[in-house]
Amino acid sequence: MYPRINKDDLIRVADLPELGKVWDVRDLDSQVQTLAKRIKEAMPKIEFAQQNNATMYAYNPNETFIRGWIGYGNFYNEGGKDKYVLYAPDIENNRYASYSEQHHMAMSDKTDTLIRKCRAHLNRITTEQVHYVYFNDFQHAIERSNSELKAAIIKLQSELGLATYDTAGDSLLTELEMTRRSGHEFSDPNVNRILDEIRDAREFRKDSTVSSKGALVWQDGKKIRAVNVETHDTYRHNSIVGHERVYPTQDDIPKDVLDKLLKLQVVGLREFLPDVGIRCTEDICYVQCSVE
Repeated sequence: MYPRINKDDLIRVADLPELGKVWDVRDLDSQVQTLAKRIKEAMPKIEFAQQNNATMYAYNPNETFIRGWIGYGNFYNEGGKDKYVLYAPDIENNRYASYSEQHHMAMSDKTDTLIRKCRAHLNRITTEQVHYVYFNDFQHAIERSNSELKAAIIKLQSELGLATYDTAGDSLLTELEMTRRSGHEFSDPNVNRILDEIRDAREFRKDSTVSSKGALVWQDGKKIRAVNVETHDTYRHNSIVGHERVYPTQDDIPKDVLDKLLKLQVVGLREFLPDVGIRCTEDICYVQCSVE
């Protein structure tokens, strides 16, 4: 089981307002400055960007998302006193409810203690965590698409004058479809058209259901990370299939996956394309095919 994480935790390094700016020591708590310097000594690849006068974002410039933030102050819900604090999605502080911000905080009045916490928990965002946040978007998009196709078939069935709420209407429709598939031409061209549209809708729905075996593909710095997932009748906790694949650059992605990613670039965010996928954010996509 990987730690719970929220969409608000996935802050893009490129979007940090103070990225690359020199710290304004006049507007930054001295304890935070000291803590940042100590962490930098212990973890040289970590950089910091000022969030406010009491906190700083912690990130690796070669990754897409920040790792967390550090600060100094009173971060308790009530009572308490000023302490050094680390916020990171990997932290699970079970003294607080899982939905509270403090659930992902470690606090101490000693910098050495907090640095040890940083070494343990100030980690990069993982593929499993990204999937935990966005899997429902992909699953619901497929379910919604299948529901729309089912509704379209019911509408066409009603246009034929067949009941859509009992087995008799379904049985008669099946007989008509089989007759049409055999090459029979009905005297009413509208009947032929409707049956052909029902056939096409059923085939499309069948293909869409099969392709519920998809893949999460997301950009982490310059690398592309991907993992196969199963969306049919499952939950996000057990929906990952196999192991993560890491591609050094976009040029290393399998062609069928890349083709679908390129198609998603021309549609809006969160717009689902059946048999293609969905682009959840600028960096995160689900495609309806498998990665090898």
